[in-house]
Amino acid sequence: AGLDTIEGTTAYTTRGAGTWGPPVRFLVPPEISLLTLTRDA
Repeated sequence: AGLDTIEGTTAYTTRGAGTWGPPVRFLVPPEISLLTLTRDA
């Protein structure tokens, strides 16, 4: 999880906020990220 650059494109991945299907999030706390986007001057 985190900020990365893939083939010139910036991507941000997280662990997610919950589950889908069986609850298998063992020792991985959920998270909700707040990103503030700014434009370079």
